[in-house]
Amino acid sequence: MLEKIMFTCCIRYVVDLEKLSEFREYAAAWMTLIEKYGGIHHGYFMPGEPADRFPEATFSFPGLGINGPENSAVALFSFPNIETYEVYRRDVVHDETCKAITARFNETKHFRSYERNFLVPFSTRANSNPNDWAMRDQICNIIATINPCDDLCGSRRASTRYDHP
Repeated sequence: MLEKIMFTCCIRYVVDLEKLSEFREYAAAWMTLIEKYGGIHHGYFMPGEPADRFPEATFSFPGLGINGPENSAVALFSFPNIETYEVYRRDVVHDETCKAITARFNETKHFRSYERNFLVPFSTRANSNPNDWAMRDQICNIIATINPCDDLCGSRRASTRYDHP
């Protein structure tokens, strides 16, 4: 029997900056698929525009931080346990939306590579249980403060849904 532990998948993409609209289409489809098959999608985080004027990465620890690549995008999604994730992996490949978005990627090649990490939640809060699926609400709320224009947890979070351009 597999252990019952919530985990988050973090995928870092190297995107083609000339094909961000195609990548957004891909991202929207996968957010729906993850939710359809029992996960919680926390959103995709895309490269900003030059006018955004983000701070330098070195401000926290001078001499240690470096600016990351401008062509990085990140996706975060969680599953309540490994069993649910395995069912998702088994079934999603037969889903018509998955087939269509994979075919679209093969046409456009809107990202060049990706790397995937699996992470478990950690909290120093009293009485926090890292295996508590409700912890995803805390994750969603934190992410929503970073990017309030997205409803990152879909219908499972009570908030107004905003359409991202």
